[in-house]
Amino acid sequence: MQQSSPKRLNEKRGSIIKQPNDSPTISPSQLIKMNSIDLQNQNPLEIKMFKVERQNPRTGNLIAEDHEDDISYQGDIPKKLEQKQKSELQKEYQMSKVDQQRDSYSPDKSMTNSLIISAYPSILSNFEFQQQSTFLISPIQQQGIVQCAFQINKSGFNTFRPKFYFLKDNQCFMAAKKVGDKYLISTDKEIIERKSPQFIGQVSCKKNNKYYFYDTGLNPKRKKEPFRKCLGELKICAIPKSNEPRQQCFKFDIDSNNEFVNRKPKWDPKFQTFILNFYERVKMSSIKNFQIILKDEMPEKIYLQFGKWDKHYFNLDISAPFSPLIAFMIALSNYDQKLQV
Repeated sequence: MQQSSPKRLNEKRGSIIKQPNDSPTISPSQLIKMNSIDLQNQNPLEIKMFKVERQNPRTGNLIAEDHEDDISYQGDIPKKLEQKQKSELQKEYQMSKVDQQRDSYSPDKSMTNSLIISAYPSILSNFEFQQQSTFLISPIQQQGIVQCAFQINKSGFNTFRPKFYFLKDNQCFMAAKKVGDKYLISTDKEIIERKSPQFIGQVSCKKNNKYYFYDTGLNPKRKKEPFRKCLGELKICAIPKSNEPRQQCFKFDIDSNNEFVNRKPKWDPKFQTFILNFYERVKMSSIKNFQIILKDEMPEKIYLQFGKWDKHYFNLDISAPFSPLIAFMIALSNYDQKLQV
């Protein structure tokens, strides 16, 4: 009498898989499948955990076992196939460390290190900051990103009118406070006044969440020189009652076609939130966290990054063509209370 095949159970370690009718004769403990797909045709981006099926020498049933990257192979596996498997797993591990690829990559092509890139530039760890105004208003000259910080001071008399500090290596290079609809910025954290010699620029907060960045010049309406110069324009779109990140667009020149925009995060259905790789520069989730890239530039490159590290402390990372002053102004605009919904 023909013995009926066992039913398929849940796919945990040691669960029994019904042997296909057309399955070939196999030897005990031999590797048969990887995710039920031939390994040679498997897309390396899809490999996360695979199942090894082997035949029980006593019952003849196929046994499914879960294996991860550190798999120890069982049975007699051809050396070429084993090398192929290890190579595919290594590529998948490399892909988990980056967040994008060049457009030339497609699943049917082999993946090389030249195709794997990171949006975060190399860190300028030895970059020397200067307290001079000419340095703070000038774009970062070297290729790479400078890691700085943005701190909010709400202690004492600053509880309702906080001060904001731009820090590098725990040293304050700029300070700001809000007066009316403007943020005044100074190189002296104790004296933040427009008439002060340390005054370096201001952010003007307009309606519809528009922000204009100015130097130390005067308003042309006063008909007194020197007239102020607009250093850039920022438009921020706040989305009410949503955990979706704010969208913003920045231009150095109002008439320019070059726009810097937010880098779009990906929605994670498991955690029900938006996910964006901040390269270990963020510890706390916040609607204020953002990365700025050049619109339509591929592959993506991060020019400015702002992320919450502690309750009143954000990491602020800058690269050319942004200057420390412009970066500080963008951070101030994102912290503006009018945007909180």
